[in-house]
Amino acid sequence: MIKNSDLEGDLMIVTIIPLRIIGSRKIIGSILSILTLFIFSLICRWFITIKLRFYYKEEKEILYATHLLLINLHGEKEIHKVKRNTNSNCIYFKYRHIEYNFIDNKFHPLDTGYVGKDFNPQDVNPLSEGKVFELNRTFGNCEVVVPIPSITSFFENELTSPLYFTQYTSITVFMLEGFYQLAILQPIIALLTSLINYIILRRAMQQLKKKAENYQQISVYRQNISGKVECITINSIELVPGDVIQIYCNQILPCDCLILTGEVLVDEQSLTGESIPVQKEHITKDCSNNFNYQTNKKSILFDGTKILDIKNTVKVLVLRTGYLSYKGQIFRNALYPKPPKIIFFIDAVKFLVIIAALIIALYFGLLWKMVLLDYDPSLIALRLGDAIVWILPPNLVTVVNLTMTATLSRLKLKKILGTQPDKTLEASQTDVICFDKTGTLTTNEIKVKYVFDEKNNKVQSISDRKILQILMSSCHQCYLLDNQLIGDTLEIAMINYSNLNIQQDNECKFKVILNENQSNLGNEEITLKVIKIFEFSSNLQRMGVIAMSDQYISKDQEIGQGDTKIQNYQYFYFTKGSAEKISSLCISTPEGFRDLITQESLKGMRIISTGYKRIDFQDIHKTQIELEQRLNYLGSIIFENELKQDSGQTIEELKKAQLKLKIISGDHILSCINCGIECGIIEFQQLTIIIDYDAEQNDLTLQELSNNQIKELEGKSINQTSYEMLQSLLPSSLYVNSIYATKTNQNYQWAISGQAFEYLKDKRILNELIYLCQIFGRMSPSQKSEIVKILQEQKFHICMIGDGSNDCHALKQSNIGISFQQCDAALTASFVNTNNSINCVIEVLLQSKATSCNVMEIFKYYMIINVSKYVSAQLMMYQMQNFNNEELLYLNYLSNIPIIALQTLTPPSQKLTKDKINTSMISLQNFIPILIILIFSGLNMLGSYLILYYQDWYVPYDNNENDTRYFFYGDMNTQQFLNMNIYFLLSFYSINTYGPFKIPFWKQYHLNIPVLAFLILGILIQFVKMESIDNYLGLTDIKLNGQYQLNQFYFNITVSILISMDQIIYILIMIINKTQSNLNNINFNDIIIPIKLQHPSRRVQVLENGKAIQLLKSYQKIPQIITEFNSPIIVNSIKLRKDSNYSLQQSQQLTEKESKQTKIDSECITSKFKQINLQSSLPQIPLSTINTQTKLNDLTRSTKLVQSPKNSDTKRSLVRSQFKTNSNNQKNNLINNSTTTGSSKDSSQNQSNQQYQIYAKNIIYSYCGKPRKRKVNVSAKSFIVYDCIENRIVSQRKCNKKMEIASLTKIMTFYITMVILEQFNLNFKEIKVKVTKKASETIGTTSELKYNDILTIQDLLYGLMLPSGNDAATLIAQAIGTIILFYESQKYLDYRLIDIEQMSAEGHYYNVELKTQQCPIEIFISKMNYYSNLMGQQNTQFACVHGLANEDNYSSCHDIVLLSLECLKYDIFQQVISSKEYISKSQNNNKCYEWKNTNKLLEKGFFGIKTGVTDSAGPCLASAYRSNEMEYYIIVVLSCKNLQLRFDETISLLQHAKYKKSLNSIIQ
Repeated sequence: MIKNSDLEGDLMIVTIIPLRIIGSRKIIGSILSILTLFIFSLICRWFITIKLRFYYKEEKEILYATHLLLINLHGEKEIHKVKRNTNSNCIYFKYRHIEYNFIDNKFHPLDTGYVGKDFNPQDVNPLSEGKVFELNRTFGNCEVVVPIPSITSFFENELTSPLYFTQYTSITVFMLEGFYQLAILQPIIALLTSLINYIILRRAMQQLKKKAENYQQISVYRQNISGKVECITINSIELVPGDVIQIYCNQILPCDCLILTGEVLVDEQSLTGESIPVQKEHITKDCSNNFNYQTNKKSILFDGTKILDIKNTVKVLVLRTGYLSYKGQIFRNALYPKPPKIIFFIDAVKFLVIIAALIIALYFGLLWKMVLLDYDPSLIALRLGDAIVWILPPNLVTVVNLTMTATLSRLKLKKILGTQPDKTLEASQTDVICFDKTGTLTTNEIKVKYVFDEKNNKVQSISDRKILQILMSSCHQCYLLDNQLIGDTLEIAMINYSNLNIQQDNECKFKVILNENQSNLGNEEITLKVIKIFEFSSNLQRMGVIAMSDQYISKDQEIGQGDTKIQNYQYFYFTKGSAEKISSLCISTPEGFRDLITQESLKGMRIISTGYKRIDFQDIHKTQIELEQRLNYLGSIIFENELKQDSGQTIEELKKAQLKLKIISGDHILSCINCGIECGIIEFQQLTIIIDYDAEQNDLTLQELSNNQIKELEGKSINQTSYEMLQSLLPSSLYVNSIYATKTNQNYQWAISGQAFEYLKDKRILNELIYLCQIFGRMSPSQKSEIVKILQEQKFHICMIGDGSNDCHALKQSNIGISFQQCDAALTASFVNTNNSINCVIEVLLQSKATSCNVMEIFKYYMIINVSKYVSAQLMMYQMQNFNNEELLYLNYLSNIPIIALQTLTPPSQKLTKDKINTSMISLQNFIPILIILIFSGLNMLGSYLILYYQDWYVPYDNNENDTRYFFYGDMNTQQFLNMNIYFLLSFYSINTYGPFKIPFWKQYHLNIPVLAFLILGILIQFVKMESIDNYLGLTDIKLNGQYQLNQFYFNITVSILISMDQIIYILIMIINKTQSNLNNINFNDIIIPIKLQHPSRRVQVLENGKAIQLLKSYQKIPQIITEFNSPIIVNSIKLRKDSNYSLQQSQQLTEKESKQTKIDSECITSKFKQINLQSSLPQIPLSTINTQTKLNDLTRSTKLVQSPKNSDTKRSLVRSQFKTNSNNQKNNLINNSTTTGSSKDSSQNQSNQQYQIYAKNIIYSYCGKPRKRKVNVSAKSFIVYDCIENRIVSQRKCNKKMEIASLTKIMTFYITMVILEQFNLNFKEIKVKVTKKASETIGTTSELKYNDILTIQDLLYGLMLPSGNDAATLIAQAIGTIILFYESQKYLDYRLIDIEQMSAEGHYYNVELKTQQCPIEIFISKMNYYSNLMGQQNTQFACVHGLANEDNYSSCHDIVLLSLECLKYDIFQQVISSKEYISKSQNNNKCYEWKNTNKLLEKGFFGIKTGVTDSAGPCLASAYRSNEMEYYIIVVLSCKNLQLRFDETISLLQHAKYKKSLNSIIQ
């Protein structure tokens, strides 16, 4: 229903649902709002789902809709009212500054009308005043208006938010209880904090508005009333799309423009962050066809760019203004960022719900006591109000906002600007940090180190290589502005190194003076003019220029062979770019070229290779690709780019914090590797596997880098591709390459190029590679963003650090983005570093962890004081007492608010540690300590109450007085206040986390001094008589009882110390748990290399050093690992492929090697087993089938696999796939048997395999115990699970029973359609059918076909399978039946349009011989039954084409599998059943049909097939599942209990099938 555009950016609308408001519900809603004091309307505002269900109903036709539900790319939902244009009656709505119009059954973003259309630049004419007025009314003013909310609108939204209703509740309770001061003070404080937030928001919006403003005087061409064109000066705000304006130097453009005449040099730094001049030229006629921004980028000037220089008179056409412009889109994204999902807030709400439930349960548990004491009902009700008020902290969100704001202020002092406060919390969860290379890890300063010529000789003097010198001075995109070079630093360094003079020239781009400082060439100036520039393309990885000489130049001094002269008006094409690209374009490269590139890249150098050729005059109009055929290699330029001073130290600290570090750069992969080695991201001594792509072979190239030496990766077996070898090297592979397992013990480092990434995009191993790779080289901007997205899908929090426009997409995609540029594009980053230090990453992480820590401590502190106050008030209730106004004022505000406010200012620790912050309040790590604190808090209040209550001199309350209000003064009141005053201050330290995230508590002077001051004041209040304070607080003389108060004080101190110990106790418990030998103490993220990245059939558990002993101790749990991950554990020393032809000699060498290793393993492990006394800890292996020596060898070998991976030379797992004996004779016999032929070979092989399986079972069962058989518990009356790889039934229940199959009938309908069309050689895309009345009136589930609409057979097939359209089935049967009828009667049929009703009226269906009317549907059904018998379905009969209830229409699970296997041979069938939705248009009236698949399992390997349900057949489902070449199942369930169970039971059956297969794989 929507046609998206590049205008929408990241705020793209993905779904539009037409709604119609129900009038009666609107009236009822108004009444409910009035009766509930507008609370109902606020609830509808907070929860859009409630609003949708109450007020609206979904409409099928947009014309009848009153409102629209909009869902954008981030999942945000908004309801907008449908508007209609009074002039055109067009339906439209406005969403976040962009208007959408309903045209051709779709909503289109309002654009200016140039994009996607053809227009002739010569036909562009200035606008008339009337046209300007019309366009201004449509598109508005030419400005980006940043809305600054007024204080009234801000407070309206703030005060009606759900969080403020906790404050309204507390105010109401305070008023009813008589706490008027609190009732007045609380809203005042809330309003003040909201005012602070408003000031901060307003200041940020004003800064944004200042950036967006660009008001200036513009020269525009307009037609006056008489039609004469004149140039007038107007304010830029008055520009409209279509205006023709003239631009000048140093002007900053206020809109997007298209150059009509002239050439422009612009600086786009404000948009991209890179101060590189960009040459723009006027658009040509041949480029104006199907105009779009991407293809015509060279002629488009973007809003916000600065004009550096112009040539000739430059006239431009205004394309887009306001929020439609490129700069407007950036600001639109900044105004509406992706909604944050902060785990802390979500879990905090859940925690509050749990605590509130406990407190309310406590209230109702003690309700009988209040009733027994005959309390007034109003007092009982107020107790419930207290429970709500004390549990829900009303100021929590306000204080959290202040905490995040304080963090941004601290970062600002470090010259790090934050744009999104919520990111200060999210940054604490960072797992992976991705760095750009140039400008981020390295400096931007680049210099030429040296130059190599066309023979790979180092050039001593560049003037000796004239053509190379000319290329270095001419092949670039730098420009002269006021006699100063501006452009990319690399190109400026190259030009300066060439020692040639560049000058401006009006006749060309620029010219190069060739004979400066050369007297032997005469006095006449000799120049080379650059007449055309092909700008650098990141896709092509190169740039080029066309140059022309104007003089005869002698070059006798050039050293080298070939032509040494540049003749008059000789034309050249020069190019420079990446070494790989240039070498592929040249006729030849010198010997050792690749070695040179490799060596220099490994030194961390940037390498630019060059090429050239002479061209003719007529060649200057050719494209860049045409000119680059058969180039001559000219040489390579080596640039040096040093690391930043603090890069190494920063990386070292980040590695100590155990963060995963990656380099994602556009530079050469070897340069990136060297940079990674220099800064410490990867280790120099470890083996690095480099994955690249060979375009000629269309395969990957695998190389190993070790000790600065690169060579091809060894170990590839016969007929094995590089991709297959790469699979075998991955940790998750079923196979292990023994060569590299031996060399490195699996400690590979990985690097991948952009081309290899593109090749592996659709491969299943890509996700695992992205996780493993540390270096990504030659990556385009879009690839950088994709890598970040893939890592996020693996549940990692990503921090991306970049410096330019190439990183903007990745910066925005990442959870945390840090930019080094203060450009408009940097608005997409979370933080902007205003200096060049890479240490900003550590600073952001330190501050964010301290912020998260502060927020959690504040939350815990709030909970302690609130629960304590509630328990204390509940206890005092039994003495008919309560806190008075002054006491609550002191406890709530005077002593606590200053401490909480100062807590937000606590700075972070100076050192980054590996400790992680768990911000989930409902996790055991956080929930248990705070629950302990809350319990101790309640016991403290209870203990204080009991100590006083059992004093001999205390007089309890007499409930016979029948008071209706509490007493606010009394001994119990005084005691509880004094106790709480000390306890709150002491308990503050029990939740204060001093390290490792914040500075030590003795350095927290801003907190310690106020806390100590309030603590001293509290002690004085408790022990010293101070009449003014005592009278103000209403304290009794109980405080003068010294010994009693001292006892109370000791008790208070003791409890405070106890709750301060809870964290230590919890840590001790965790340490004890970690020493247990259960698998609970093992970090599977470390042991099992990301299991979730691969499908279960390809997972393998790989043990790291030091973990195997723990697994051995907990061997009883091994079956649980296998069961949980459904993983066959198969490890071979070498991958034996079926197509590999291993010779007898190779087999013998392999056997001898393993024999030697077996002996070593046996001797080594036997000694270790004696030490640990295995016989007492492990069950004995059955000895019934093998001799003692063989069993002992197998046991020791197997145990070694589990216990000691350090000494092994092969990759380890829990079990081997093969168990060999230690007898050389047996091995030789096996080898000899493998070379024999005939039945003896087969029988001996089978016996050997069976014997190995028996050995395997004995050893596995002795360690693990015999695995428990799983029973399948499903409600389906009949089901089948069929393994398409092994061609066998895995499990079934009554799979041959005849049952109704509902809409599964449509599978056969689809199949017959394809068979008939294939038989008659017809194309289903070309056959059109008009919808009949019979089809449109078909009952049941339909695709909503409208009578007389025209659709293709392809459309009908989608309508048949996705919405399970019975009408589509009927129409298909009528059409195909008609085709069969006409074919058999040899009549002509126009397949372009089959009008069944018209042909029926013309008598085409009348059989003259039988004198009966033939029915095409019956013909179709007869074909269904015919082909059913043909494919071998024995329990199937079809009586209809759609599956509506019919006892004569039946099949069985087994027969449906046969049918599905036949259908899956058709690509169109797989395409249809795997589609989640499909949109089609009627051929005669453009009516849009949008169908969604009823199958909910179209993910995680499932790709079809069909759902079905009728009352008699019950819920049915046929599914196809495929994850890789080893797993392919068809699952059919018939007559399940309910609709959802058919999906759930299909998944259960699949898991059971995988489980069975995994067990079989282990044994085999």
